[in-house]
Amino acid sequence: MCGAFVLLTLISCQSTDKLIQNKQYDEAFEQLVEKSMTKKPGETTIQSLSKAYHSANQMDHERIQSLKTGGQPEAVVEIYEKYTSIDARQSRMKQLPEDVQNQINFVPLDLKTQLTESGIKAQRYLYAKSAGLQKTGNKSDAKDAYSLLIKLKTINPAYPEINTLLRQALFNSSSNVLLKFENNTAIMLSQNTVSRIMNFSAEEIPLSSVKISLTKEENTVYDYTFLVRLIAVQVSPERTESRTFTEKKDIQGKIIQEAIVNEFNMSKSCEMKVVVDVFGSDPKSVILSTPVNATSNFNYSYATAKGDLSAISERTNELLRNRTIPFPANELLVLDASRQLNLLLKQVIFGKPATKISEE
Repeated sequence: MCGAFVLLTLISCQSTDKLIQNKQYDEAFEQLVEKSMTKKPGETTIQSLSKAYHSANQMDHERIQSLKTGGQPEAVVEIYEKYTSIDARQSRMKQLPEDVQNQINFVPLDLKTQLTESGIKAQRYLYAKSAGLQKTGNKSDAKDAYSLLIKLKTINPAYPEINTLLRQALFNSSSNVLLKFENNTAIMLSQNTVSRIMNFSAEEIPLSSVKISLTKEENTVYDYTFLVRLIAVQVSPERTESRTFTEKKDIQGKIIQEAIVNEFNMSKSCEMKVVVDVFGSDPKSVILSTPVNATSNFNYSYATAKGDLSAISERTNELLRNRTIPFPANELLVLDASRQLNLLLKQVIFGKPATKISEE
């Protein structure tokens, strides 16, 4: 049993040494960190850990300098990745005991400025390059744009409308796309409402080479399926708020006209929430998932007044001209919200997203 343990230890050491010899410093570094976290490292492990850590950082530093000297536009992405690697590496070192850090002469670097500046430059490049590729109308270029946008999302998951950008790249790289609707609520929708939500005409599709189907056709292979899942339909209660106030007109401090006004404010709303899921060849694996919410608001105000109506303001006079009306039926608000939702879905799937990244 002891012989087997010694053999495994030798194999492990040889494996780490081999990685270092082959300049696979990160792989060796990760193994040595894990080893140093489970038990106190010996002198050989310390030496190997020092070699792996400092050599990996040196390689990244030299690569950064080389890329900066080269001045190629695409280099900004790799420069950011190299700074990220150095920062991640030192974060792992900080997890080790202080005496281990001291033995390998670990000195943490403040890379906040470099990470921020290179990150912004990388995001600008990735967005601009992917946008240019999408404009060619070439499906292969759109696939390349998608790969660049995946990198962009890795750098900044909160990049403005990143999921919309990704969906557009997927859409533009496709020949056949299936759009489906699924009601995941307990509320029954009329066919008219569903048709309003899924109203996608051929004229609204930016690329005529992409065939859109709302129903699955036999003998057709779909590149992607865009599933619009309705997850909530919320209609608020009918609300009426009122207030009473007095309006006056006076001349030289003497009130000559006075009216008592009762103002009524009616409100009711409907919110529809959907999630747009994108599937590739695997119908169980979601590639992208984005929430989209649409709201229809009913707001109405009217007033009544007693007294001298010549004392009222122009705004109040307008309210007096409004008649008392009933609240709209739930179905009408749902139908109006479905129209709003359709416009948002068109923007999400086909529309033009934001084009700038924050300078902050």
